[in-house]
Amino acid sequence: MLYKYRKQIISILVAIPLLWGIYFLVKPDTDIHIAVVGPMSGKDAANGKSYLEGVKLYVNAVNEKGGVDGRNIVIDVYDDENDKDKAKLKAEEIVKKNIAIAVIGHNSSSCSIAAGPVYQAQGIPAISPASTNPKVTLGNEWYFRNIFNDNAQGRFLANYTKKVLKETTYAILHDDKDYGSNLAKVFEDTLALQGTLPRYKWKIKTNNGENPEQEIIAVVEDLKKNGYTGLIFLATSPKDGAKFIEKFKDAGLSNLILAPDSFASNAFKESFSKLKKEIQSPGYYTNEVMVTSPLIFDNANEKAQNFKDKYKVAYKAEPDWRAAYAFDSALVLLDVIHKTELKGGKAHLTEDRIKIKEALSLLTNIDEAVEGVTGYNYYDENRDSPKPISIGSYKNNDVISSLIQLQAVKNLKEITNIENSLKEEKIIKIDNNYLYRTNVVYTGIEINEITKLDTSTLTYMMDF
Repeated sequence: MLYKYRKQIISILVAIPLLWGIYFLVKPDTDIHIAVVGPMSGKDAANGKSYLEGVKLYVNAVNEKGGVDGRNIVIDVYDDENDKDKAKLKAEEIVKKNIAIAVIGHNSSSCSIAAGPVYQAQGIPAISPASTNPKVTLGNEWYFRNIFNDNAQGRFLANYTKKVLKETTYAILHDDKDYGSNLAKVFEDTLALQGTLPRYKWKIKTNNGENPEQEIIAVVEDLKKNGYTGLIFLATSPKDGAKFIEKFKDAGLSNLILAPDSFASNAFKESFSKLKKEIQSPGYYTNEVMVTSPLIFDNANEKAQNFKDKYKVAYKAEPDWRAAYAFDSALVLLDVIHKTELKGGKAHLTEDRIKIKEALSLLTNIDEAVEGVTGYNYYDENRDSPKPISIGSYKNNDVISSLIQLQAVKNLKEITNIENSLKEEKIIKIDNNYLYRTNVVYTGIEINEITKLDTSTLTYMMDF
């Protein structure tokens, strides 16, 4: 009898793991998979690290609270190395795995442009936190971006050059990639309409993997030979721009350098980290370089300050704007998923992706916007986010706000004489948007004494 029961017990013990294994093979996947794709290795790995950390910071907080409607969020990471050919391959890999409900990525515009048709053909919604070339979203109803596009950025930079900096001469150095070429063209065309043409213009070849160092050295030699002292607009990748600035500073040149948002990044700063002069004097190469940035923390809102504090606790480092924009990309995506009645599971993946795309398409004005650390997240008719552009300068390896910013006029009725204000350049019109000058004033306090510290109520008296 005992022998008989022993056989039954053994059979049950053998059957339990077998049945458990079968359950996991056939059970529906309740997790929500999001693909995060960018340069996780290679020369621009610092940018990919920023994206991933920004997304994780938000997703981890959501998962700690039970996920979205009880469903866990899973981040699937793909490395495109900021290479457009690899970006397309990674997009095809995402399609083949067929588990991602949406994509956050890519970094460079070239990568997003290469991958976009793959997502469009498969019907996978994608949000780029950083790709600014207009071609990324143009004609692709599945691609959104949480940032302004390069046409807006190029015209902003041109108007800032002419009307704020009052520069009457300028030179352009750009590369042959989508990002640099388009920015350079928009910048030049905008200033040409105002009667100003470039004194010099150089184009370096990088699109087929060429090393442009010798071309960059030749540009620096041209500058020294011609004695040009005006503004230089850089429209290149952060790596090639950093190489130019290194040769430029080592040659003893001191022209004002103006650069786009890609230079306001950890990848750009890290390009100098091993150079002797930079080690001896942090900021030696970057100091005074002017850059646009989607976000400068010293003039950002309370949500941005809270994000910065949480990021520093989580990663023991300062965030750049890419981390913040990746955070908001995850915020918008999960907010839409929460508000959309998704069926879940692989059988309904196509249907759920369509619902997400349609829900993103409805975020068309500030009233429907999802407020985040980078401002109000919503999209125009081209699925671009009409967020303001800040401008700053490097100081000791940090970007600080320039003393004059251009802010959007929210109510034109507040301006008594628009034509006169435009003539006096108190108001500047860019892309049918009216912007007003605002001055940044840096202030601080000196603490004399802290008394009556109460650790139970976290209060104290301060004399300052």
